[in-house]
Amino acid sequence: MEKLKSGKEKRSKEEVYDTVREALIAVLGVGPDEIIPEAKIISDLGAESIDFLDLSFRIEQIFGVKLPTKEWTELFQNSSGQLSADKVIEALKRDYELSISENNKNEYSALSLSELVERINKDFHVEISSDRVKTLAVEGVRELVEGLEKILRTTVSNDELENIARVAMSVGTGPEFWSAVSDIFTVQRIVEYIYSSQE
Repeated sequence: MEKLKSGKEKRSKEEVYDTVREALIAVLGVGPDEIIPEAKIISDLGAESIDFLDLSFRIEQIFGVKLPTKEWTELFQNSSGQLSADKVIEALKRDYELSISENNKNEYSALSLSELVERINKDFHVEISSDRVKTLAVEGVRELVEGLEKILRTTVSNDELENIARVAMSVGTGPEFWSAVSDIFTVQRIVEYIYSSQE
């Protein structure tokens, strides 16, 4: 087995998976049959913020690898959804040559993408196509998803990205949106992160 800088032996992906599985069972109190690679840490297994701290501590003790919980938290806090709404509004202003006041911009920022488009269609007598709405939704969440990809050293599939965009279109950036974003955190992605971070 390969030795790491820390003096510990590098573990195989299977060993990492088995150890993460045992840690998740201990931290979350879930059954072993619930821990599958595709399981979503939050929505499927029920993890909460405090659970991530416990899991992160255990992982660091076992592997010498820190889960990037601080980076995740900062990304979520800095991506309140306001930025995405602002980008969508700027794109619509540019595409349709709209003059949107700061007052309207603030009001529009609180709407879901579907509501925003409906409101702009009504207020400015334009017809924004459904294809453009979908593109705007994907663009609106791409920065957040790219940040998660960088932190987790993973790639988010187009299906996952479009699902997050679909939620943003229908309900905005409330709890359902953040739930869809958190679905990126799967057992497999945590295992891959730990495996690739062993030094």
